Amino acid sequence: MVSDEETPLAPNANAGDTALNNNNDNNNNNNDHPNYHFMSRLMHWMSLLGVGYDPLFLPSVFTDNADEVVTLSFLLALANMAIEYYWFTLGGSKVAIRVLSTSLAIAYGSVFCITREGVLDPEFRDLLLGNWLQPVSNTVLTVCLGLALAGGHSFVDDHLADTVTEEQMSHPITKHYSKTMASIWMTAFSVMSATGLIGMAGTLFMSDLSEDFVEFFLNPGYLANLALIFGFVGQLLYRNYLTATIDQKLEFYKDDIDRWNRDHPNVDAPFGIHKA
Repeated sequence: MVSDEETPLAPNANAGDTALNNNNDNNNNNNDHPNYHFMSRLMHWMSLLGVGYDPLFLPSVFTDNADEVVTLSFLLALANMAIEYYWFTLGGSKVAIRVLSTSLAIAYGSVFCITREGVLDPEFRDLLLGNWLQPVSNTVLTVCLGLALAGGHSFVDDHLADTVTEEQMSHPITKHYSKTMASIWMTAFSVMSATGLIGMAGTLFMSDLSEDFVEFFLNPGYLANLALIFGFVGQLLYRNYLTATIDQKLEFYKDDIDRWNRDHPNVDAPFGIHKA
């Protein structure tokens, strides 16, 4: 997923070399608060290390402790939401509740609730906590992100909002980057869900599952993990591609950019792009 550290490295069209402008002065931050600088460093490292997305990795790492993994993933998602909200209250972020963290909390919270003792038939509960944990949680996550995106709440925009101004969010290059990143990640999440659903179908309709089938589609779900890696790699590669082709993108969106410039005469273009 797109981190606050990972905005497109757009070449400055005037200087001809690469520049990154995070526009951190856009936030009305309360940097006099005693916890502000600590939280600033914490959020920097969380973003850099992808700590906010750790619930996605836990089911593959701790394959023999599904009950504990569900509980830990749910608590981590809630903790990430709390940290992000506190950072918002300090003025470090413009987004109080982020779509991705909320979706992760819903995904693992749902599994956590329905796998409590006495809620499900014990045999079905064991199946859910065994081979179906990743397929169910990944599918719920994908549905939540997709519904939010359809409703105009992009999880990519949650991160972009802290690197550009509100006016710059409507810039054609920002919108292009946001849509492309959302497409890359929704493709990755959809593949993760699809491979898991194939595995669930195999569990229901195949009498004897091979060990390879279980490992690839269910537990630890190698194909889902490859799709997740694809998301991170695709994000990195596209940022580099956008850097290399920014002049072509500026030409392609020339009419839209000219219109944006006329509508925002006193606003700088995002990402260090020179405003003609």
